[in-house]
Amino acid sequence: MNENFIRFLDGSQIAYTEERDMGSVCSLAYFFPADPHDTHPDYWELHPDGDEMLLVVSGELDVGYVPAEMTNQDQVPADAARCRVTVGLGESFIVRRGYWHRLLFKTRTDLIVAGHWTSSQLVPAR
Repeated sequence: MNENFIRFLDGSQIAYTEERDMGSVCSLAYFFPADPHDTHPDYWELHPDGDEMLLVVSGELDVGYVPAEMTNQDQVPADAARCRVTVGLGESFIVRRGYWHRLLFKTRTDLIVAGHWTSSQLVPAR
């Protein structure tokens, strides 16, 4: 997957980088997943440091998520409720801080993502 990152730094500065993790600053990334594996569909992810915004610029993708804050859970509970939403062209979806979620490829998609990824967790989907 191709990716570019822009960081919103303290002191009203903006910086470009190719590093995925830049500490506790909010990052803006442009992804264009062209293959189902680009979105790691076999894993759940959780961002305990902040919300994540997904904005679809072209194409569409599904977002699977657990509709509850689970920052203190190191796995997605087997009995947890699960939801799924399709995010299409020009639409956005906000994944709240501490919510397990995963991006599910439907078609090649251009996607702008903003969030805090310092302490992100990734666990296999069961």
